[in-house]
Amino acid sequence: MNHLCESNAYIERFTLGQGDLRFAVKDTLDVAGYATQAGCRALALAPPALRHAQIVDTLLNQRCILTGKTTLHELAFGVTGINPWSGTPLNPQYPQLIPGGSSSGSAAAVAAGEVDFAIGTDTGAPVLGSAVANFDCEINEFHEVGSHTVFYCRVQEVRVGECPRGLVYFNRRYYDLAEE
Repeated sequence: MNHLCESNAYIERFTLGQGDLRFAVKDTLDVAGYATQAGCRALALAPPALRHAQIVDTLLNQRCILTGKTTLHELAFGVTGINPWSGTPLNPQYPQLIPGGSSSGSAAAVAAGEVDFAIGTDTGAPVLGSAVANFDCEINEFHEVGSHTVFYCRVQEVRVGECPRGLVYFNRRYYDLAEE
């Protein structure tokens, strides 16, 4: 494991692509040349992916910079975000609390300001658990190629309340760009 960030959000950190927006992906999405281990010790010797998941390829083609693969609850089947093998990311807003959701590394990387946005997945509401304090999500598209979960979500709405201090936040400037 190669944790290089304060948030402990990454399983593996690297840089692919050129552009203005930095993003990270949950380690259930294929990135060509890197193993997809899903935070599971049993997949530690998985071979590197031969091609990118469709969402990764699309973002790289849109001039986004991929910064690495984020940690998750093992096999994306849990709501705490705790993973004793690949590491548990810190909750940047409340370090004494768990990060929540299986997309915990993706959420922590965004909340810590390490990336502009991150891709999480949903295997029965874990991405919602990671983002529930700030976002409403909807099913956007279904991609089978390179994705090892059921579907993924996109930010539908940014909630602003009395105390907008959750684990995850999303810079409105980037939300507007995503809608163009």
